[in-house]
Amino acid sequence: MCRASWCLGCLTRTTRRSGPSFCLTARTACQVTRARHQLLARRYPMARCSASRRAALRALSWRRQKKLAQATGASKVIISFDSVTCPFWRAYAAEDLYRAVPGIPTLHVCIREAHPLDEFDAEGANTSGPLQLTREFNKHKTLSDRRASAKEAKALISKFEPGEITMFVDGMDDKLEALYEARPWRQYVIEAATGKMIDAIGLTPFQMEDKIAAIKAACA
Repeated sequence: MCRASWCLGCLTRTTRRSGPSFCLTARTACQVTRARHQLLARRYPMARCSASRRAALRALSWRRQKKLAQATGASKVIISFDSVTCPFWRAYAAEDLYRAVPGIPTLHVCIREAHPLDEFDAEGANTSGPLQLTREFNKHKTLSDRRASAKEAKALISKFEPGEITMFVDGMDDKLEALYEARPWRQYVIEAATGKMIDAIGLTPFQMEDKIAAIKAACA
C-alpha cells in the first residue's frame, strides 16, 4: 500500500512504497534516479514544479532547516507562517501549537497582516480589550513595516519559545503568502534530511484540538 507524502520543493503528491518517497514531478531528483523519477512522473502525471516555487523553497533556506534540526537532535522542522494581528494566533494558537511538540524546532515566517487596522480592524479585538495590540498595525507598505511587525511577533513568541527564534520575512510581493497559501497559523512539518513535507495544518482541520492532533501525529 502506498503512503502519501508531499515534496516541499513543488508541493506535489509523492508515494512511499516500503522505501524512500518519490516526488512525482520530473523536475526534482529527490532520492531516486532520474530514469525512475521520470517513470513515476509518466505513471502519475502531476503539475510540474515551477521556478517560482523552487525559489520560494530556497528563500525558506532548507540548509537553515537542517541546521535547526541538527542543533536540537530533531529529525523534523516546523515552518510556521505568522501574523501578529490575528487575534486567535496571538491569544492561544501560537503557544498551543508550540507546546504540542516543544522539542521540534520552528522556522517562523512573518507574512502580511491578517487584520490591518486600515483595512479590517477585527471588530476592535486589536485596539481594545485583553487582546489589544501595543500599537496600530496598518497594511505593510514597505519592508521596514513588515520587519517591525516581525519584531513584535518575535517578542510574543519569545514568551513561550525558549532559545534563539529563527524568523524570515516574506517579501513585499507576498510570494510565500501566495505560493504556500499561508495563513497566520498555517504550519508545515518538514523532514529535515530530505525536505519532504510530512503534513500541514491550515484552514482545516477547523477545531484547535484537531490541529494539535495533526501536528503531534506528523512530528511523532
